Amino acid sequence: MLKIFLYALGAIAVFITVALLSFNLTGRNAGEYVGEFQPMMSQIEDGYYEGEYSTFISKVGAKISFKIEDGELIHYQFEKLYGTIGYGAPQNIKAGINQKEDLNFDSISGATVSSNFAKAAIKNALEKGPVE
Repeated sequence: MLKIFLYALGAIAVFITVALLSFNLTGRNAGEYVGEFQPMMSQIEDGYYEGEYSTFISKVGAKISFKIEDGELIHYQFEKLYGTIGYGAPQNIKAGINQKEDLNFDSISGATVSSNFAKAAIKNALEKGPVE
């Protein structure tokens, strides 16, 4: 019985380790995609945008929609900011955007991966262009 328990415990430890390594890798991929991306509100075409960035079989990522008018962020909504382990990351990212009223927010300390996914979704939306 002890042997079975130890095997199960070992399997759980391996699963958690693989999951954390995969999460770190997907976060790094999002960071590479974002690169030095810094959206300039004054240079963004007016319109409604939708963007998404996900990896790891769509279990980790972000989905956002936002509206730009006359170089100002009129409205935005994270439809999803999922699969991230940064505690409070969605609220902190939203607070960063709200504080600056800008899509170019600073990475959230302790939630860099979550920030990268959010920025990647914004970059994806801008690359696709306005949907209306």
